[in-house]
Amino acid sequence: MLRQALPSLEQDQDKACFIQGDARQLPFQDNSFDGCRSERLFMHLPDPDRTLAEMLRVTRAGGKIVVIDTDWSRLSIDTPYPAIELALSEYRLTRVLKNGYSGRRLYRQFRQLQLTDIEIEAYPLCVTDRDLFYFLTMQQAIEDQALAEQWITAAQLQAWLREIQHAADAGCFYAGITLVMVSAIKSR
Repeated sequence: MLRQALPSLEQDQDKACFIQGDARQLPFQDNSFDGCRSERLFMHLPDPDRTLAEMLRVTRAGGKIVVIDTDWSRLSIDTPYPAIELALSEYRLTRVLKNGYSGRRLYRQFRQLQLTDIEIEAYPLCVTDRDLFYFLTMQQAIEDQALAEQWITAAQLQAWLREIQHAADAGCFYAGITLVMVSAIKSR
């Protein structure tokens, strides 16, 4: 990712730099930043509490911490095969993501750190374009892996894909997911 981002920085080298690090042990001094933000990261972390504590550590007193993440259990796809939808969702939540329920857990995580001025907002994302949905959610990889691990059968996957394609061709594909944003101020 850094190699891809570096060319975009060539004109503005004096304004920003890229640093690779571990979210569980950020390479910065305590109280280094006025704010800290994470987007769609916590779902991939086995220990998001540690990362949030690191965000708190590097943020100055009075600074803002913002985390945006997905509650993958709220993924909903209009399909005549709800059992297959649920199987694929369960596969994503338990086999692919380390923390697929991350969006719903954020408020509690912030409260436990005794942050102040905590605000929480939920953003529904409605997608009516099948190709965009597959791109945003890596659905193809989920389906392929679920089949390879025999989470679903080839017949189930074929029926699922046929109906998803039929909905797309008819212009009536629909999927929805919820993003959750929690923000707070680090106490002085």
